[in-house]
Amino acid sequence: QALNAVNQKLEDLGKSSYDSAVEVALDQALPHKSILVKERALRVAAEAAKAKLTSALTALRWPALDIEQLRQLQLPSRERVTSIKSSRQEIASQVSLRKSRAEESLLSAQALALQVSQFEAGNKVVTAAELRVARRERDRAWGDIKAGALSVADGAPRMDANLRLADELADARTLSESAAASLQGLRDQHEAAKQQAESHAKLAEDKQRELDKFDATWADLTAQWGIDGIGLEDMHDWLAKRDAVLTAADALQSKENELRVEQDAATDAGRALAEAMAKAGIEVAQNAGLAQMAAKAEQYVEEAKTQRVTKQGLLQQQADAKVALQQAKQAVTSRAEAVTQWNERWSAALAAANL
Repeated sequence: QALNAVNQKLEDLGKSSYDSAVEVALDQALPHKSILVKERALRVAAEAAKAKLTSALTALRWPALDIEQLRQLQLPSRERVTSIKSSRQEIASQVSLRKSRAEESLLSAQALALQVSQFEAGNKVVTAAELRVARRERDRAWGDIKAGALSVADGAPRMDANLRLADELADARTLSESAAASLQGLRDQHEAAKQQAESHAKLAEDKQRELDKFDATWADLTAQWGIDGIGLEDMHDWLAKRDAVLTAADALQSKENELRVEQDAATDAGRALAEAMAKAGIEVAQNAGLAQMAAKAEQYVEEAKTQRVTKQGLLQQQADAKVALQQAKQAVTSRAEAVTQWNERWSAALAAANL
């Protein structure tokens, strides 16, 4: 009876139409069940990355190049830029030093020129040449009077004036020899200062030309690199801002790729689940989303699992009942054999006793 009851339950349970492909497709779809929430989060992250990229581009202020062009630029390393800046600073320092020395020498020459002028204004210096001229004029007047070329009446005043001038100059010449030496010393200092100022100015001009040539070379380099107009002093900052742009662009691309991969994976998983459910005969609405399909597939799988567990229990009961039935049959057979053997022994005993 127990075996019949179990067999009846198994018959009522019927054959399972469970399709394992539904469970496989469900396992692949479950990670994407909350795709809408993930999409919103990824879109927010992508928008934040886009805003950061826009800000970085604004800071760079180089609209002539797009992201890919910025990425393809063959630019010098920061170490090379530092070396170039160091070289320029050295030349610029020399220019500044030599200009400063030229200005100092020029100021010194101007001060000495003023001293010479003031000394000349404050001291009457009689030179040997001036004294010779005065004496020559005196002698010429006296010679004209003696030769009769000039009358005494006319030549006496001239002779007297030239005589006094020559005497005065002779006396002044004696007094001004020391002043003349001082004046000549000032003039020599002034000339030396002028020459030094000119020398420093020439050196400064040479270094300035060297600096101008250096700057022109830098301008040529920036043109070759495709960033014409970037100053050497601004290069480090510009490189950092370019790196910020590329980092922001990479972050945006990463978020967009992540969103696209997630959407594609969810679409593929939804398509595979729909196909598996259709083959298993599970009805699915045409516009059903992944979450709705997953819920229905989960119900299908859970019901199938419950049915399998129930069937396995019944099969075990069936096996147990069969064993019990077999044992019962063996017991009945054993008892029948025992009765037969007893009857045979009883019959033999009666026959032996002639009864």
